[in-house]
Amino acid sequence: MHKDCGDAEHIWDEGYWTKYYEEVQDFDWLVPYDRLRPIFLLNRKHIRKCRRLLHVGCGTSDFSTKWFYDAALWADEDRQLTNLDFSRHCIKLLQSKWLEQYPGENRVAFATANALDMRHFGEQQWDLVLDKFALDAIAARDAANGARPDDAARSPVCCPPAAFSS
Repeated sequence: MHKDCGDAEHIWDEGYWTKYYEEVQDFDWLVPYDRLRPIFLLNRKHIRKCRRLLHVGCGTSDFSTKWFYDAALWADEDRQLTNLDFSRHCIKLLQSKWLEQYPGENRVAFATANALDMRHFGEQQWDLVLDKFALDAIAARDAANGARPDDAARSPVCCPPAAFSS
C-alpha cells in the first residue's frame, strides 16, 4: 500500500523525498511498468539498439528492474543502466533492494545527483533516458521560482541519436 504524496508544492525538494522515503520504502509514483510495457514493445526495434540507459528520478519502484530485465524488450544482455535520483536515502533503498534480488549484477549503477547538474558524470552520455516524473518536479520548482521549465532540455545527457522518454 502506498502513502499519497499529497504535497505537490514540494515535490522538487530533496528533503521532502528523503522524509517521504523514510516512511514509504517501496513506491511507484505514476504508472507501473506493466501498463507502459506495450509502448516499449511497440518501440523495441529502436530500444534494442540502446546500450547505455539512464533512469532519471528512479525512486524506489521496481519499474527499472522490470524494464531492465524484460527479455522481450532487449535483444541481448549488452546494456548498462544508471538509476539516478537526487534523494540519497532513496538510492540507498533501491540499491539494497536491487542487490538483494540480483546479487552480483554488475551492469547496474546507482547515483545520487540533481538531473539539472550532471557535471560529475563528465563526458558520460546515454542512449536512452527514461523519466516518469522528474521533469514534472523540475517544472514545479521552476513554476514556484517564476522560471520556465526548460532547464532539463538543455542537459547534455543524451548522445545523438539518443531517445528521451518522459
